[in-house]
Amino acid sequence: MTGNRLEPLVRSGLFGAMSHAEVRLLNVLDIFADPQMDSCSLSYAALRRFSGLRKDSTVAKAVRRLENMGTIAVARGRGGNGLSRCNTYKLTLEDSRFLALLRDCYNQTREEIEVQRQIRAERRSRLSWKANGGFTPNLSGPNL
Repeated sequence: MTGNRLEPLVRSGLFGAMSHAEVRLLNVLDIFADPQMDSCSLSYAALRRFSGLRKDSTVAKAVRRLENMGTIAVARGRGGNGLSRCNTYKLTLEDSRFLALLRDCYNQTREEIEVQRQIRAERRSRLSWKANGGFTPNLSGPNL
């Protein structure tokens, strides 16, 4: 383990299953999060700017998905004078719901890897069989 707090997402396979927008936002929130509080307050404009996402609707959808996964908790800003305050985003990477999702994803990823290994082993066996002219040589020597 490298100590990167997003490493379990990568190793579980969840990171690869996340959308481009979700990955970008999660990285931005991770970078801007206060180390003691695991949270940061950012506007949608800041999230777009630092993530490279273009639309508020894309940001909103990714935020909702991250919330639904249990990756973040959002305290929605309320303001006056016609402007709302920035939302506060808290990384909840220790949330039991999120950890259960990571475990499920990890188990599924391991199963897929094992199936891929079996398929490769079968292919190697078939290729070896064909390379030997369709028969398996007796490697123990002649029967006397």
